[in-house]
Amino acid sequence: MKPENEHSTSQLNIGNEQRNAARDYLEISGIGSIDVALATWTPERLDETSKFNPNLFARRFGFSCTTPVRAQVIAFQRQYDLLDRNIWWLRRAGHIQVSRTGIKIDTSAFMPIFGVVQVVLFGLMMGLMFQHVGLSNAPHWKQALGYSGIGIIGGLIELMLIKLYIVPWRILSECGAVKAERLKKSSSRANSMG
Repeated sequence: MKPENEHSTSQLNIGNEQRNAARDYLEISGIGSIDVALATWTPERLDETSKFNPNLFARRFGFSCTTPVRAQVIAFQRQYDLLDRNIWWLRRAGHIQVSRTGIKIDTSAFMPIFGVVQVVLFGLMMGLMFQHVGLSNAPHWKQALGYSGIGIIGGLIELMLIKLYIVPWRILSECGAVKAERLKKSSSRANSMG
């Protein structure tokens, strides 16, 4: 025989965020910050939420835009299997151009060529600075300090130029966006001629 004060307990899980765990205990697990959501949510859930949440999209990709454009950016990311950081660099370098109604992907080779020219010219300028320090009559410790300063500052500037001009285009060409854009342009030219 069962004692009268013994109750049957059932637990109910409502949705993904909340759990009612019997009697007077209620457990709610909510996301404390956007960073926790970025670190723990699945890519599918991030994509769906980012389409309609401008704050999550801005934290994830580093820029804000309208709802239709957010959907286009996420579709572009899914199509070419890009990382959030790749989208951030492509936007920063100007390869993803955002308007109120859509995005435009710039796959022209002008930017990487311009970047290579800048890297070469700056490298020549650094070589002249190294030569100037080496030919000076300064003591060895001052020459070493000059070499170090030129090397560190020049190396950081060279790295910035490479990351800003050359790497984003390499990302586009490795994922296949450059080839797809060229095929699209050549087929549209063929259709307009024929």
